[in-house]
Amino acid sequence: MKRFLSCLLAIVIMPALASAQDFPTVGYISDAEFTLKECAFDKEAAAVVLVDEAVANYNDDYNLLTHRHIRIKILKESGFKYANIEIPFYRKNRLESVERIEGTVTNITPDGKQEVTALEKKSIYKKEMNEFWGRMIFTFPNIKVGSIIEYTYQKFSDSYSFLDDWKFHDYLPVVKSAFSLYVPPRLEFAYQVIKQNPYPITITREEKSAKVYFEMTNLPGLDDEPYMDARKDYIQR
Repeated sequence: MKRFLSCLLAIVIMPALASAQDFPTVGYISDAEFTLKECAFDKEAAAVVLVDEAVANYNDDYNLLTHRHIRIKILKESGFKYANIEIPFYRKNRLESVERIEGTVTNITPDGKQEVTALEKKSIYKKEMNEFWGRMIFTFPNIKVGSIIEYTYQKFSDSYSFLDDWKFHDYLPVVKSAFSLYVPPRLEFAYQVIKQNPYPITITREEKSAKVYFEMTNLPGLDDEPYMDARKDYIQR
């Protein structure tokens, strides 16, 4: 499979740790997010991704651990479908798994108070799609226009060869999309960014921690259009 963020070859000898604490804003929703009625740069959107961020790191055994945090606001009833979440993983030989799924739905009551509903563990289930692929599936409860859904999870992968491409946006517009990668010692690493000129990207490197950080903001959603030959060619990734 072609990967734009790809690992070439690794012989690793030193440990590092991944932590879900890479996302300090989990659970802290701003007043601007609560009062948002429409996406300023994609006014017809039924929902908007306020934050989509991930950190790919490794454990003492050099397995790939990817922590992800997503926050979505529902703007219209037609956006209720975005409360149905499916997370794919490669299931053959248990080479990948999705763990530590947590989520909440936050609504504002008529008297202006926050009403937070936690995602129940019993609503999360695993579906085997075929011999190779599975999905973790769950649906957020108590969805209304104005609901803000938020969830985090960890994907365990046997090796860095499972490093996924990062898409900064997709069908929904995205306010902030960020991906951090910690490169293990002695790993030869190459990446390619594919994007359109109007959308700037921030890329920073930290030599001491071997971290590479990518960020894009205010990206409109990408609907399927008539005569669109290759949809992925229009996705910033």
